[in-house]
Amino acid sequence: MTTSTAADCVAYGKGEDGFTVTVTRKVREIATSKLVKDEAKTWTYRPDNGVTCKKKETPKPSTTDTTTTED
Repeated sequence: MTTSTAADCVAYGKGEDGFTVTVTRKVREIATSKLVKDEAKTWTYRPDNGVTCKKKETPKPSTTDTTTTED
């Protein structure tokens, strides 16, 4: 899960795990059945980790009074 403190954060649950897929392609000549191309392409998809929203913490006001008065 990813945590966000953005004001417009929208939480959502964990999605799918990531995965890798490989697609292969073989091209042959029709007349001779000779292999002309033998290709493979691979893609990797990242997981959808989900988002948890967290409010930004605002600084608490100081409890000591720093004002002075003159008599």
